[in-house]
Amino acid sequence: MSYPLTFPSVGIVSIVPRLVHNNADSTSPFTGQQQIIKQSPAYWSFDLKIAPDYADDAVAFEVWLHSLQGTFGTFYFSYPVYPIQGTPLGTPLSGALAGDRLSIASTGWTASKTGLLLPGDWISFPNGEYKRVAQQVNSDGSGNATIHFFPEMRVAPTVGTAITTIGAKGIFRLTTEVIDMKIEALVNFGAQFVIREAF
Repeated sequence: MSYPLTFPSVGIVSIVPRLVHNNADSTSPFTGQQQIIKQSPAYWSFDLKIAPDYADDAVAFEVWLHSLQGTFGTFYFSYPVYPIQGTPLGTPLSGALAGDRLSIASTGWTASKTGLLLPGDWISFPNGEYKRVAQQVNSDGSGNATIHFFPEMRVAPTVGTAITTIGAKGIFRLTTEVIDMKIEALVNFGAQFVIREAF
């Protein structure tokens, strides 16, 4: 079995996006003052509820779940709600990552365009990083643009590698070793589970 797998074409009836932060905090017992220390970067997690339309789809999805071998296997997943609202003209390439890891320089856009990406759009990088755009992206006269996103980049992408704007997807895994497939009256199928970014 070769991972990551492709997420099957199946009906997602509900999804809860969750950005999981990893901060440590302590509160003084004397003053009540808090100290917050930011640790490793945040990551995406999604609660998914699946309802295959037909029995054959349900069987195929169940086999796909088994193929993941619990939390061991990984798969590609793309947030299905408004994945892109901007107009990403050109062939954007990665540049230098900012020191705070929350923005990156980019080249290769069509010159002097506004609204290439809009807040809430999703982008991905060849190293598996899956990010949501935080600010509108506009290009200058040379086709350069700075992309602000969240959460922080864990590993800087190689300069000059492609930035995916259409069909952006991240690499995810299950968060539990046991997933139940619910079958009602032998005709209604469904499953509910949580996934998180794999790194």
